[in-house]
Amino acid sequence: MKLLAAFLQNTLAVKRGDAVAVYADQSSSWLVVSLAIQAIGALEFPRHNNAVEADLGKLTQATACRVFFFSDVHIWQRVAAILKKRKAEVLLMETSASAKGSAAGVRSLGEIFRGEYAQAREFTVQSFPYAAVISTSGTTGDPKWVPVAQRAFLHAMRVVPRALNLRARDSFLSCLPSWHLYARLVEYVALGAGARIVYSSIPDLAQTLRTSGATVFPSFPVIWEQIYHRILYGLETSPLRAVVQWGIGVVMRCDRIFAQWFSRTRYETKAARWRDILKLSYLMPLRWLLQNTVFRAIRNRVSPSLRYAIMGDAPLPLVVDETLRALGFEVLEGYGSTEQCVTALRRPQRNFPGAVGRVLPGVHVSIEHAAGEIWHGIKVGEIVVSGDNVFAGYFTSLSALPADTAGSSSYFTGDLGTLDAEGNLLVLGR
Repeated sequence: MKLLAAFLQNTLAVKRGDAVAVYADQSSSWLVVSLAIQAIGALEFPRHNNAVEADLGKLTQATACRVFFFSDVHIWQRVAAILKKRKAEVLLMETSASAKGSAAGVRSLGEIFRGEYAQAREFTVQSFPYAAVISTSGTTGDPKWVPVAQRAFLHAMRVVPRALNLRARDSFLSCLPSWHLYARLVEYVALGAGARIVYSSIPDLAQTLRTSGATVFPSFPVIWEQIYHRILYGLETSPLRAVVQWGIGVVMRCDRIFAQWFSRTRYETKAARWRDILKLSYLMPLRWLLQNTVFRAIRNRVSPSLRYAIMGDAPLPLVVDETLRALGFEVLEGYGSTEQCVTALRRPQRNFPGAVGRVLPGVHVSIEHAAGEIWHGIKVGEIVVSGDNVFAGYFTSLSALPADTAGSSSYFTGDLGTLDAEGNLLVLGR
């Protein structure tokens, strides 16, 4: 990382606040590139490989970017003529010892790592407050560019390892797209915890999950929906099908009692507390027995080492959430976005399907514009977030970036939700 930072600063004359574009797939190389760019105070623009021609024109017009990283040589070749005309510097993210650039003005990471350069003058969060400009997903409108502050990532690196009791011996399995904030967030958290990061493509994911020793698997809900359906499909021909289905129902009933006690979720609570205690007296031993025998065998076929399955970007369907938790998977759903990084996260000790967990330390959430809608006796309104995790405003130009992000205003998310008496955040829609 330091060699690349020195090369960018001393050979390519990349200065503080300069834009650097990164068209990269998910791999360990993009993390090295990202950290090197930040080390010299430059501003990374991680980009999707799709529609690269149109995106390149928009990016150069907005930033006058002259340094471009590509993880895929074929993507670079599609825009090579455009970049040559602009006299851009191109860096291919190939790290093998034999890797060489194939044209003038094109270099590979392998070449750079074999060189010797004067030590780079590194910057701090005080000298340049931004980590990267990341596009929103566009699911609620046209994609916007968000300058994500260093303090937002540093906040997550401080509080998430403590909230989840992450350890240096943990191993994160990464399959997320590198241009997405979620990927960057979880890998920085892994670095903050001193954990190992294992990379996998989507086609190899099932095999890697079983054999890599991964203990933390951050992913999108669709991946766990597929695992859920694969488990159910495998039960169709199993002689234990009836036992497993009965057992899942038993554990769900047990877990719903705790959810009613400790979190206002989507379940209506009608039973008296003494009846709940009576039910738990026989449900809890069954729960323990099932999760340590039949259900453990099911979990081991998915991953024998997994501690946490962390969900982000979208809600996990409640039936999937409940079933996976009943089988003994520690499914931890979180809440955030490109504009707010991470705001809330379910904890292992307070893990209730239907909620996105407790608000993280250092983050303030309020419910505004309550329109008289009542849910479980609580007013529902728009979720408003403030704290170190919140952005300072959308990107328009490099010159318009605020020099100080410490006074960021509240972010009105547009999401409808509520906070229960125990501090659990529930997101109910938009």
